[in-house]
Amino acid sequence: MKPINFFITLSFLLLSTSFINAQDTIVKSNKEVIVCKVVEVGTDQIKYKSADLKSDVLFGIDKREVDKIVFANGEEMVIDHLKEARQTVEANSAELFKIQKKNDIKMNFLSPLNSVFTLSYEHAIKPGASWEATLGVVGIGFENPDDAMGIALGGRYKFIQSPDYYLKGMRYAHILKGRYVAPELLFATYKGTNHTVWNGDKSYNRTKFAILINFGKQWVFNDVFLIDGYVGVGYGYTNNNVDTEGLTYPYVFSVVSKDVPLAFS
Repeated sequence: MKPINFFITLSFLLLSTSFINAQDTIVKSNKEVIVCKVVEVGTDQIKYKSADLKSDVLFGIDKREVDKIVFANGEEMVIDHLKEARQTVEANSAELFKIQKKNDIKMNFLSPLNSVFTLSYEHAIKPGASWEATLGVVGIGFENPDDAMGIALGGRYKFIQSPDYYLKGMRYAHILKGRYVAPELLFATYKGTNHTVWNGDKSYNRTKFAILINFGKQWVFNDVFLIDGYVGVGYGYTNNNVDTEGLTYPYVFSVVSKDVPLAFS
């Protein structure tokens, strides 16, 4: 064999041996190391061939369990779990938005105890955002201390701050489900009679409105039933003159007084 052919053959054998022995490494989140040959990096799974087996059997590992992949050539692929989760959530929420119910009708379950009956209609604009309109009737219920009759109107826009996810895969459970912040406008007008021992019965006309920020959370069950709990605080106005009318019952929402424009819901 000529010397030049010998060196070419030897170099080829060394390169071939190096290629055969070169292996990839999967580093798991628990620091466990898998020496293998990575075949495919998918959206949810990484597929590889085991270095200990000579067969062509493919193994798979959940991408959420992997911190990084170190390839045979020294290059590293770090798995950005937050980015992966966001992409999964965005894709999942887009699909759910097509099939889940985007509208609901709600009743303020406890308001009839204060002689106020309200119905609200909510519509999801996109995952994480919806608007809601409310119509209320003052005077329908079980307790009406001022014998009031009137109406109430409201509207709010909901920003879902931290949607609820399934633990596995961080996926949306429902497009209307989760914690939220909701700016709201409220208006109420009604007539009533203030019953006092010292002044007797005195009729009044009440008009009030408020700009509130609501903090709440909504749960959705089986895409057919929901519970929405919240508290609201903000600025308000009422024509209630405490000096001449005295304190009147706070139907629908509360405004402290004409001089103290603090409102609650």
